[in-house]
Amino acid sequence: MAARKHGERDRIAGALGASRVVKLKDRRSAGPLDWIELAQALQHRLVSRGGRPSDPHWDTKRLVPFRRRTWKLLSREAEEISAHGRRVGPAQLAAIFIEEQLASRKGHQPHV
Repeated sequence: MAARKHGERDRIAGALGASRVVKLKDRRSAGPLDWIELAQALQHRLVSRGGRPSDPHWDTKRLVPFRRRTWKLLSREAEEISAHGRRVGPAQLAAIFIEEQLASRKGHQPHV
């Protein structure tokens, strides 16, 4: 079966004109289930201490510029997630999304 997979891979590589084939590590998709998982992480990680809910492990604040369109998308997603539980802001969504993506790329478990 392995020879069959390599044959198929080589056939596709040849059709594409590839000079070499590089195996990529498995990557998570950015599908709907990933957003559900992210929403659950937000609900568990954000803790209210009388003010706006925040992750108690965050110890650094930075201003990060966004395109207006990206911020609107983050705002819409944050509103959608907020409708199912704890209020989430677009910056909080962005911060956790960045942490989750970096952790998955480095092979580490994201902070929970």
